[in-house]
Amino acid sequence: MALKKEVADQIKELLQKNPRGLSITDIVSTVKINRNTAGRYLENLLVSGQLEMRRFGMAKIYRISRRVPVSAVLSVSSESVLQLDRYLRIVFANEPFCTLVGTGSKNLLGKNIEYTSVALLFDELFVGLIERIREGVTGNEWSGEVELKSKGLLLFCRIAPTVFEEGSRGVTVILEDITQQKLAEQALLASEAKLRSVSENSPDIILMVNPDLEIIYINRITWMVPHDVTGKSVFDFIPREFHGGAKACMEHVLTSGKQANFLTEYHTEQGGTVSFESTVGPVLQNGKITALVINARDVTTRKKAVEELRESEERLRLLLNSTEDLIFMQDPEGRYLYFNMSETYGISGKEMLGLTPFDLHDQDSAGRMAERVKYVAKTGQTLREETPLHWKGQDLWFSDSISPIRNADGTITAVVTVSQNITERKRAEMALRESENLYRSLAEASPDLIFVIGKDDTVEYVNSFAASMVNKPVEQITGNSRSLLFPSDIAGNQKKALDRIFATGKPARSEGALTFSGQKYWFDHFLLPLRDADGRVRSVLGVSRDITERMLAEKTLQESEERYRRLVEISPDAVIIHQEGKIQFLNPAAVSMLGAKDAREILGRPVFDIIHQSCRNGVRENIKKDLGGEPTPTMELKLLRVDGTTVLAQGRGVKTMIDGKPVIQVAIQEISEKKTIHTKKI
Repeated sequence: MALKKEVADQIKELLQKNPRGLSITDIVSTVKINRNTAGRYLENLLVSGQLEMRRFGMAKIYRISRRVPVSAVLSVSSESVLQLDRYLRIVFANEPFCTLVGTGSKNLLGKNIEYTSVALLFDELFVGLIERIREGVTGNEWSGEVELKSKGLLLFCRIAPTVFEEGSRGVTVILEDITQQKLAEQALLASEAKLRSVSENSPDIILMVNPDLEIIYINRITWMVPHDVTGKSVFDFIPREFHGGAKACMEHVLTSGKQANFLTEYHTEQGGTVSFESTVGPVLQNGKITALVINARDVTTRKKAVEELRESEERLRLLLNSTEDLIFMQDPEGRYLYFNMSETYGISGKEMLGLTPFDLHDQDSAGRMAERVKYVAKTGQTLREETPLHWKGQDLWFSDSISPIRNADGTITAVVTVSQNITERKRAEMALRESENLYRSLAEASPDLIFVIGKDDTVEYVNSFAASMVNKPVEQITGNSRSLLFPSDIAGNQKKALDRIFATGKPARSEGALTFSGQKYWFDHFLLPLRDADGRVRSVLGVSRDITERMLAEKTLQESEERYRRLVEISPDAVIIHQEGKIQFLNPAAVSMLGAKDAREILGRPVFDIIHQSCRNGVRENIKKDLGGEPTPTMELKLLRVDGTTVLAQGRGVKTMIDGKPVIQVAIQEISEKKTIHTKKI
C-alpha cells in the first residue's frame, strides 16, 4: 500500500498540537487508520528525520523533530543556491542568487525557471543549463564552469538531484564565484611565461640539474638541441680536465647552499679556444635544495681582452671598444676627449672629439650630464648615480660612475664616465614591485586572516580583514606585539609553533578555535617560514582560513548519521544493505531474522545466499529497477536462515549512495505469523 501525503500531514499536524508527544494508540484514535498502517507512516517519518521517538516504559512516544530546516542552512550560504521541483518551478532561491539575478525572491518563487529573469542572466548558455537541470531531476549530477559574459564572472556550477521532505524529486543548483581564483591562476601563468621568455632569450647558457647532476632544463641555444641534452649528466658536456673543479663547485653549493663559480675551456675544430665562466646557485623549496642552476657565460672575449690589456695600451683600447659598457672621457667643460662607442651615434671617433652632450641629447638630459661633470671636476669626488635616458625612441636606464682624472701634481684634467646599461634590471625591479603590489592587493582582498610575525614577536604585516576581526586599525597593530591580534587563550601554543618554525624552518598547520568580540570561530592555520638572502628564517607568514561553517556542517552531519544509525539499530524491521551483490551491513533485527549468532556470519556473503531459489528472479528484477532509480513495490520473499530453514517476509529496496557508490538498502518485515493467522481464519 502506497503512503499518502494527506495521512502523513494529519499525523504531523496532530503531533504539532501535542509537542510532548503521543503514543501510537493516541495517534490511531484520532487519525482513522489501523495500528499497522500507522506504524508504517511513523517509520517513514522517523527515517526522513521529520519525527523523533523516545521510550516511556514499554510505550513509544512520537513527536515532531527539532531540527534546522535545510532552507535556513542554504539561506546563510555565501554561494548562490537555487532549488527547483521536478516541473522546473523555483521553490527556493537564497539572497546571493537573487542578487546575482538582480531581482527579489517574490519574482522567482513558484515560477517556471524558463519564464523568469534567470534566462536573461545566462543568455545563450540557458538552453544547456536547462538540459543539465532536467537530467538532475532524473538523478544525474553535473558540475562545470560557466562564464557570465554580461557580468564578467566565471562561476563553478554544481547541479545535484534533491528529494524534498514529502518525497518529491527536484534539483539543487549551486553557483560559486571563481572569477578571482581564475585571474590569479592566469597571472601566475603569465609570470612563469615571462620568466621563461627571459631565460630563452638570454645570451648565456642556462641549465638546471637535479641533485644527481642530471640536466632537467636547458634554455634555447644554437649549438645544442635541448631535447638531446635533458636527462643526461652535466659532465657529458664538460671537458674531462675540468671535471674536478666543476664537481667540487657543485658539491659545495649542494652542501652550503651558497653560490660558487668554475671555469671551463672548449677547443674548437678550427683550433681556437672558447672559455666559459659558470655560476652555480641553489634552487630552494621549503628550505631544501632540490636543484642547481648553472649560468654559463662565454667569457672568451673578456679573457682575451684582459690578456691584451696587460700587453699594451692599444689592447686596452680594444677592450674598451668590445665592452658592453659606455666609457667616455670629457674635459672640465664637458667636451668629449674619448668615447668607446662613438658608432652608437652614427659618427666616427674623430668626429666625436670636441662635441658636448648638448650636441647629442635633449636639453634636459644634456643639462644633467654637464652639471655632473662640473661637480666632479670641482670637488674631485666620484659620483655614482642611475640615470634615465630617452634615446632613439627607447626609455633606457644607465648606472653611471663619474670619476676625476688627475695629472702628476693632482690637478683634475678630465672626467671619465663608465656607463652600464641597466635597463633590463630596472624593468625587472619594476616588474618585481608590480608583483609585490599584486600579492599585497590579493592579501588585502582575501577573506582569510593574513599576517607576518617577526622574531621579536611583533606583527610586521596584517591584512585589513584580520584587523577588522579585532576592531583595530592596521596601523595600530603593525609593529606592535602579537597579543594585539590574537586572544590570550592561544598565545602560548602559538608561540611554541612560531619558535619551532624559527628553529627548524619547517612549516606548520593546525586547526583550532579563536574567539573574537565574544564570538567563537574555527580556523585552519598555516604557518610558513620566510627566509632572507642567506636562507635564514627572518619571519613567519600566517594564513588562517575561517572553517566555522565547515565544522558546524560536519557536526550536523555526524549528529544526523548517529541519529540514523540509532534508528536502524533499534528498528524492529530487518535492514540489510548490499552492494554489487555482496552484503555490506545488517542490523540486529536482520541478524535475528536470519538465525545468526552475530552479523559476521552474514557480512560479505552474496545476497542471494539468503534468498530462496523461488524468489531470486523477482529480487533480481527489483534490484535492476532500484539501481535504475525506478520505484519498486513491496514484495513477498522467502529468506534462508543460517540453519537452512526459511522465513516468510516482505521487503522493499531503495538505492542510496555511500562514499559515492550506489548501494541497495532493504527494509524487511517477517510475515510468517500473519500468514499463519490468515490461513487459520480461512
